[in-house]
Amino acid sequence: MATLHRPAIHRFHDPVLPEPRRSSGPVGDRLVFAFWAGAGMEVPGTGRRYAGNRDDAVMTMTIREAGPDDIEAIISVGQRTWPATYGFAGPEYIATGLQTWWSTEAIRRSLENTTVLVAEQDGAVTGTGNIDLRGETPIIWKLYVVPEAQGTGVGSALISELLSYAGGRPVRLEFTAGNTPAAAFYAARGFVEIRREAGERPGWPETVWVERRFAE
Repeated sequence: MATLHRPAIHRFHDPVLPEPRRSSGPVGDRLVFAFWAGAGMEVPGTGRRYAGNRDDAVMTMTIREAGPDDIEAIISVGQRTWPATYGFAGPEYIATGLQTWWSTEAIRRSLENTTVLVAEQDGAVTGTGNIDLRGETPIIWKLYVVPEAQGTGVGSALISELLSYAGGRPVRLEFTAGNTPAAAFYAARGFVEIRREAGERPGWPETVWVERRFAE
């Protein structure tokens, strides 16, 4: 597992998220968010809904570094998000991506070479992301949230914590052209397009590279 880094944190304001508290646990340092959830709101990853007639339930979201015990849960995130996200790119694109980037061996390599984070809500892993700090410019290779947890602040919390590892350096990431929600999400957080690459196979969509620079 990648070494836990704690550089100076450079955060951007995101109104979706409450003020977090940092705590430690058996997996290491973690960021914990607690916020109110309305009655009838689904508990992500469980199929249950909050009971009651008032907004009186507290949903807890934890962002922490992943370990080997999280491999199956991380793979599950990929298996649930890729078909829902990349239908426009075709079944071959989805199958190849899952085989290449979401296999047990691929996740093990990520844990060895990058900092991998997971988001937990009520005990279920609902999102994951990783950042590669080995080069001059850190790269976020993955940022995925299961469909039922999208819009609950998981993606915002994950990218905020991933950016904190960069120590003020510019950060780059890539997404698939045609993924309109991803384009809007990253643009809203200060990422600007720097280049495009052709799809790896004929008929596959382009890859869009974007970069975020921190204010001096």
